[in-house]
Amino acid sequence: MIQIIGPDNDEKLQYLFRDYPKLYDGQGFHIDADNVMDAIRAYSAEYGVEVYPYDGSIEEIGFFDPPKYFFYHSKKRQTVVDIHIVKPDGSFVCIKQDLDYPLEVDDILVFGELEC
Repeated sequence: MIQIIGPDNDEKLQYLFRDYPKLYDGQGFHIDADNVMDAIRAYSAEYGVEVYPYDGSIEEIGFFDPPKYFFYHSKKRQTVVDIHIVKPDGSFVCIKQDLDYPLEVDDILVFGELEC
């Protein structure tokens, strides 16, 4: 199983990448998913949120090539998130907008709100 940590299931999203495994071990939404898209669909269904690729429409954020970031819309907040996968060894992967990125057992998928 993987864990998913996002704005609607964790209010402590002020973190440092190196602290992911310590902060979130066992605390996320647990799901079996083969790839990022499956995980986003499951999280969206569980928490009633919409998560979809960011299109560069917010001037202060800009646009990257390759594209990264996602819009995150829920009853609690509307924001832009950066999705990372934290591996069991503590390393992390920025998936950009690769929704087909494969997930492995014990991965932690983190929807982190932009801080700048």
